[in-house]
Amino acid sequence: MAYASVASLVRNIQSVVISNSPALFNLICGHREKIKTLHEKVSSLEVFVKNFEKNNVSGEMTDLEVEVKEVASAAEYKIQLRLTEIVLGENKSQKKKGAPKVSSKPATSSRGYGSYLERVDKDPS
Repeated sequence: MAYASVASLVRNIQSVVISNSPALFNLICGHREKIKTLHEKVSSLEVFVKNFEKNNVSGEMTDLEVEVKEVASAAEYKIQLRLTEIVLGENKSQKKKGAPKVSSKPATSSRGYGSYLERVDKDPS
């Protein structure tokens, strides 16, 4: 379970780094290198947790796995919350201009955020 949480967090951070969203770009502009470094460290943690879980023959979650899972889930929640705020802000801004809007449909997974932020469709009104 900890591995799944960390893997999801890695994908979420990756989507932030590769996003083409202007609002997101402005938000991370001065922090891009720090975010890339964070991505590398969390990716290393992902590998560690995967190997740790593979070697855990009891099948029960250890205290370490529980803590890693909780921290990864909390971090991912904060990232998703901020991404949602950015997307909703872009929708309002683009709607006022009469331009195409970014879809406000919720993503089904953290992997969906890259396309979620980049998806553009015409406003039906």
